[in-house]
Amino acid sequence: MLTKCCLCIDLKNGTRTLALLGAIQNFFQILRVVFLTKEKFNVGYFILTVYLLANFALCTIGFIGTLKNKLNYVKIFAYYYWIYFFLELLFSIVYSAAVLQLERDLCQKLPTEDREECMRSYIGSIWATVFAFGIVSLIQLHFCLAVWAYYQNLRSEYDSVDTHDSERVIPPATYDSTPARTYGSTTGSSG
Repeated sequence: MLTKCCLCIDLKNGTRTLALLGAIQNFFQILRVVFLTKEKFNVGYFILTVYLLANFALCTIGFIGTLKNKLNYVKIFAYYYWIYFFLELLFSIVYSAAVLQLERDLCQKLPTEDREECMRSYIGSIWATVFAFGIVSLIQLHFCLAVWAYYQNLRSEYDSVDTHDSERVIPPATYDSTPARTYGSTTGSSG
């Protein structure tokens, strides 16, 4: 399990930084979509805005969770970060596959003598893009593991506190001052 984020930042500060940067990024993307979009606001923009708002809210929850050591908040953020990672990875794969299909249409429109050069350039740019997606995915995976490691550490701290509390000696319940009545007692009346 990781002990540091980016090899030099403790997990709590790394998770807090990732949550804060995620919240800031999503906030500005929301502003860009809502206020700077010159096209008519349609269903696609609405879905994108809802997605960005959810990301913003979840990153804010993660930030608050790291500030206040709230296990449930950090748990929500840790699971969110894994889902976000897999969605981004899926997007990268789909984008790469779509770009490969686009190549046929793009280079076929050129004159015959330019097609071969277009194909070489296009294939080179595709490999560069796939390589960049791979590097970004590895970095995102590291961030996911760092957030998850912080969540696990915080959970084990909570578990150790709970275990410690359950091992406490609990004082006996207080009874009222009336003595308990015993049945079948041999002391007292003869009868």
